[in-house]
Amino acid sequence: MRILLTAMLLMFAATTAAETRYVDDTLKIMLRTGKTTTNKILRALPSGTPLQILEEDGEHTYVSTQDGLEGWVLSQYLTKTPIARDQLVQAEKRISRLQADKQQLEKTLAELRQEKGTVEKAQQNLSVETAKLNDELEHLRNVAKHPIELDRENRDLKQNVQTLQREIDQLKSDNRHLQDRTQRDWFITGAGVLLGGILLGLFLPMLRRKKKSGMFD
Repeated sequence: MRILLTAMLLMFAATTAAETRYVDDTLKIMLRTGKTTTNKILRALPSGTPLQILEEDGEHTYVSTQDGLEGWVLSQYLTKTPIARDQLVQAEKRISRLQADKQQLEKTLAELRQEKGTVEKAQQNLSVETAKLNDELEHLRNVAKHPIELDRENRDLKQNVQTLQREIDQLKSDNRHLQDRTQRDWFITGAGVLLGGILLGLFLPMLRRKKKSGMFD
C-alpha cells in the first residue's frame, strides 16, 4: 500500500513538475520542511525566486528551488508570472537585444543598398559591353554575307594602289627630267648671253674705230 501511495505521489509530482511559479513582491518568504511555522526553515526565498511546483495542498505548496532544495511555502505568495522588477529587467534586455538587432539590420540594409548600387553599375557596364558586342557581331555577320565582294574589293584596292604608285613614279621621273631640262636651258641661255657679251666686246671697239676713220675721210 505504501509503495502504491509513493508511486501515486511520484506520478502526481511528475504531472506538476513542468509548472514554474515565482515568489511575489513580498520581500521574502520562508521555505520550510513542513506546512506549519513550527517546522524548520530551510531558506529564506527573496522576491522573484523561481520555484518548480511539486505538489499543491490548499494553502501550502511543495516546491523545489533551482539548486534542488525542496520544501513547503505558502501558496498565497506565489505567482505564475515573474514580478514587475524581473519583468522590467527582462524587458530592458529584450529592448537591448531589439536595439542591437535594429542596428545590425540597418547595417545590413546599408550594405545591401551599397551592393545594389554596385550591381546596378556593373549591370549598366555589362549592358554597354553587350551593345558593343552586338554591333561587332552584326558587322561580322554583314562581312560574312559578302566574302566574294569583299575579296574583289580588296583586289581592286590593291590594283588601284599599284596604278597610283606607277603614276607617282612616272610623275617623279618627269619631274626629274623637267628639272634637268630647265637646268640645261638655263645653262645654254647663260652661255649664249656670255658669248654675246664677248662678241659685243670684240666688235664694238672695231665699229667705233671704223666710224671715226670715216669721219676724217
